[in-house]
Amino acid sequence: MKKAILLSFFLTFYFSVQIVAQTTTDGKTTQKTTENDVKKSVNPDSLFKTRIENKEYEVWLEINFYDNNVIVPGQGVLGALPGYMGAKKDGRTWLITDAEIIDRHTATLTFINDYGSEDLTAELSINPDGTYVLTQKEGSTIKFAFKNKWVKLPKRLTFTRPAK
Repeated sequence: MKKAILLSFFLTFYFSVQIVAQTTTDGKTTQKTTENDVKKSVNPDSLFKTRIENKEYEVWLEINFYDNNVIVPGQGVLGALPGYMGAKKDGRTWLITDAEIIDRHTATLTFINDYGSEDLTAELSINPDGTYVLTQKEGSTIKFAFKNKWVKLPKRLTFTRPAK
């Protein structure tokens, strides 16, 4: 069953990827830019293009909801995604397969674990103090393995930008 879910996940990504580079008859490669790409690249707001961390649970989110161009380390076969969640003490990741910016400070996310066996929807919001709050809404609970035990993350988790 897990193999079927994972296979359908990969096939969905395979058929939904847009081919951007085109080769002309003289062998040169040209870049095709759509109107959507221009709108996304012009956006001056970078609140949803960042890396944020939760030090208590040692997890982070790497996100870019404007361009949806985050490549998950070691999982490049998946292509560009809106982002992912990783943990310092666990090599597993939770992939953000869909991100919709609702307003300047709120986005709705769809997560799936890297095995394709669990998924959930969540909301990421930005507080006036600059902290980010991830609230798990429906579906599975995000969990990572720490010291050979599964640890479920709380439904509401606060993140901050790392100090530079």
